Amino acid sequence: MSAAERPAVVIVTDGACQGNPGPGGWAALIRGPRGLRELSGGETATTNNRMEMMAALRALEDLEEPSRVELTTDSQYLRNGITSWIHGWMRKGWRTSTGGPVKNEDLWRALWEQAGLHDIQWRWVRGHAGHADNERCDRLAVAAAERARRGDTEERRGPDGGEREAPALPPRGDKGKRPTTRSAPMDTPTLDLSSAPQCGRNLELKFPHRALDEIKRRAGTLGGKLHGRLSQDDQFYAVGGGERLKLRRETRHLPDGQAHNHAELIRYTRADEGGPRLSAYELEQVGDPDALHERLVREHGLDVLVRKGREVVLLGRTRLHLDTVAGLGTYVELELVLREGEDPQAAQGELEHLVRGLGLFGLPAEPRAYADLLRERLAITPA
Repeated sequence: MSAAERPAVVIVTDGACQGNPGPGGWAALIRGPRGLRELSGGETATTNNRMEMMAALRALEDLEEPSRVELTTDSQYLRNGITSWIHGWMRKGWRTSTGGPVKNEDLWRALWEQAGLHDIQWRWVRGHAGHADNERCDRLAVAAAERARRGDTEERRGPDGGEREAPALPPRGDKGKRPTTRSAPMDTPTLDLSSAPQCGRNLELKFPHRALDEIKRRAGTLGGKLHGRLSQDDQFYAVGGGERLKLRRETRHLPDGQAHNHAELIRYTRADEGGPRLSAYELEQVGDPDALHERLVREHGLDVLVRKGREVVLLGRTRLHLDTVAGLGTYVELELVLREGEDPQAAQGELEHLVRGLGLFGLPAEPRAYADLLRERLAITPA
C-alpha cells in the first residue's frame, strides 16, 4: 500500500505529573476509520516527559494498520526528540552530545520503532491555549495521574476515558462464588474499595533462575527499563471451584527512599501449562485490607501465603518480574498484557522473542503458580 492509500488518522496527546517525578498520567485522542477513541493510563512513579512520550507511544500502538498520521502534542521535548535529536543519539550509540546516556532511552526506542510503521507529521501546539482536543487530553491525563496516586494504573479507553473492556471471566460456581464487597451484613465491617473492578487478560511464562542480575542486564540491552522494586504479600483464600482469590498487600520502594503502600483484591483463573499460560483476572483496589481479610477468612478460610520481593522491568507491554519468593527461591516471570480482543496465539511470538533475547530459550518453564508450589512444599491440600 502506497503512503497516499493509507488511512488518515488524527492523534492528539498529553501527559501530566503530580510532582516531577511523581504519580503521572497520559492521554490520547484518536480520530480515524474506527471513529473517535480515547485512551488514558498512568504510573505511580514517573516524570512528565515520560508521560508525554507514553501518550504518543500508546496511541501509535493502538493503530491497526500503517496510516497517515497527524500527531499533535504540546511537548517540545517529544516533538524535537523524535524528529531531530534522536538521529544524533542513535549515531552516538544512544549517548548525548556530552557523552552521557540518553534519558528515557527505552521509550525513544519504542517510539522510533512505532513511528517507522507510519507516515507521521509531528505537530506542536501550545498547552492550555484553547485547543479543544489538547484541553480534553489534559483533563484525561490529570485524572489518570490522580488515579495513579491512589495506586490505580490500569489503562482506560472509551468515552470519558472509560475502562477498557476485557473478556469476561468464566462463570463463578457456587463453591467458588466471590464474596460481595459493595455491601455487607450489619455485623460485617464496611469494606472500602477505592475503585471499580478492572478486568483483563495476560500471558504468563515463568522460569526458575538463579542469576537475576544477568537477566536484568540482558533486559537492559533489549531496551528494558526498571519500573520499580516491590515487596508483596499475597494471601490466598480457599474458594475452590477452579478459581483463585487473593488479597495482595504491596509496598513500592521509590528511588528517593520513600515507600508507597496499597492493597488490591484479585480474582483470576489460569491454565497450568508448560508454555505461555493464559490468565483472566478481575482486580479491585482496597482501602481497608484488614477488614476485608477478616471477612474472607470467615467466608472461605485461609489458604497459602506467598511472600516475595520483586523487581519490575518494562519491556514494551511486557512486565518482566525478577522474583525472590520466600520458601521457594528466585524466578523470572514474563507477563504480557493482551489488548482488547487480541488473539493470545498471535501474541505468543512477541513473548518468544523476549525469551530468546533474555537467554531463557530452551530452559524448562515452571507451569505451576507460586501458591501451588508452596502448597506442595508445605503439604497443604487445596480446598
